[in-house]
Amino acid sequence: MLHQRYVLLSFVLGAIMTGLTVQSASSSLFVTLQVPDMRLAFMSTTSLISVAAAVLAFVALIRNRQAVSFVDEVVDELWKVTWPTREETVKASTTVVFTTLFTAALLGGYDLIWKNLADVFLFGQTSGVGDGVASVSTGRWVKFGLAMGLPLLALLIRSSRSGAENPG
Repeated sequence: MLHQRYVLLSFVLGAIMTGLTVQSASSSLFVTLQVPDMRLAFMSTTSLISVAAAVLAFVALIRNRQAVSFVDEVVDELWKVTWPTREETVKASTTVVFTTLFTAALLGGYDLIWKNLADVFLFGQTSGVGDGVASVSTGRWVKFGLAMGLPLLALLIRSSRSGAENPG
């Protein structure tokens, strides 16, 4: 076992997750069955059950040679991974954020257009007839969508071009 501390850490985290899951499930079960969650010494019954389940899960994982071997091999493979540099991570994250914002603005604009078309054709209503507030606010949203979408699209195109010119 080359990476003993990582194996133990993963087993401890797995035991904690098991304990939290059992805590939630046992609390729900107690409520459903209308069983009081009594306080025993320093913790409630459901907490005691969850701690017992977590300890049991940890002991079962530690004693299972296949689980230990598997996690050790996973950690060994993770050491071999070539992780991206900070610059690559920032560039990829920026692209994702701008693409998401551009898509949101685009979908918001489409939604606004289709809503107005549906109002006209299905209900015979035009926005702004009767009150000028709706047309002013609709115009503002269209301008906002264009103001947000076009610069984001330009940044996205520029970042994708610079990524294509300088591969890894």
